[in-house]
Amino acid sequence: MGQTELDKRDESSEPEKKQKSKRKPGKQPGGKGFGRQQPLKAEVIIPHYPHKCTACNHDLSESESFRYMGYYVLELEPELFGLRIVTQLHHYYRTTCSCGHCTHAQPGTGLVSVVEGRSKDLQLTEYVLVGAFLATFIASLSVRYRMSRTKIQEFLNDWTWF
Repeated sequence: MGQTELDKRDESSEPEKKQKSKRKPGKQPGGKGFGRQQPLKAEVIIPHYPHKCTACNHDLSESESFRYMGYYVLELEPELFGLRIVTQLHHYYRTTCSCGHCTHAQPGTGLVSVVEGRSKDLQLTEYVLVGAFLATFIASLSVRYRMSRTKIQEFLNDWTWF
């Protein structure tokens, strides 16, 4: 017996299975990245020196220090008529003790958030681009006042300046 036209239509209308992509989600290796368009200009330089030798606990306050790293932080400061975002440059120094050990000042670290099933544990650290006050302000606009990211950007553009 032959197939009717209705049977042929049912067979042809079956949804085709989607082929699984060979690519991983996210930016692909070798793909063009993106970054900051303008270089940051530091308004405030904050030096961080090691105070004690980590090997012998000797006082290093009078030893010669050399800068070995630095990073920028955008921090929120209240002004008389609004808010201001200040660009801070944190410099970290290393010092060689009389015992021969080289001690490096490092950004502080805090608690680690461990959640089962998360691929990477989160750790609080001072090595960030957005400072504590600015991050808290953005979070409060988002969570407490339920502003979208676009509205937060608009608000910060209107009410702050560099």
